[in-house]
Amino acid sequence: MRSKKAILEDFEDLGPDSLTYLEDKDVAKVFVRALKETEIGQRIAAQDLWTPENLQYISDQAQQEAGPDFTFSDFVKTATELYNIGDLEKFVAPAEPEVERDVKGRVLSSKAKQWKRWQEFCNDSATKMETPPGCIP
Repeated sequence: MRSKKAILEDFEDLGPDSLTYLEDKDVAKVFVRALKETEIGQRIAAQDLWTPENLQYISDQAQQEAGPDFTFSDFVKTATELYNIGDLEKFVAPAEPEVERDVKGRVLSSKAKQWKRWQEFCNDSATKMETPPGCIP
């Protein structure tokens, strides 16, 4: 197993084909950066499939197929296969629950919500303004 420093130096000198994967954040970033410059990387990005989950999935599959020290070529080959069979999933942003906000866009507290309801009730023309029977006006 080569060191992180040797892998990064080889990448600087020889390009992405010299990359060997190493369970290291910096090496992974180089793999991802280099993948984005390839044709398949650009297609993945254009289809909104460029997500951390998909990149991790590609990495896991490449490691499973080629072993722990897979090369950049193995990584690209796996990415191409997964893209072609439609195994990569689009990122869907979680729906943010509807939250009441004030005029300035701040989230209303429960007390502010209660006050807002009271003001709506009081200002509503349909609200009856009669004195209940038995009360002295």
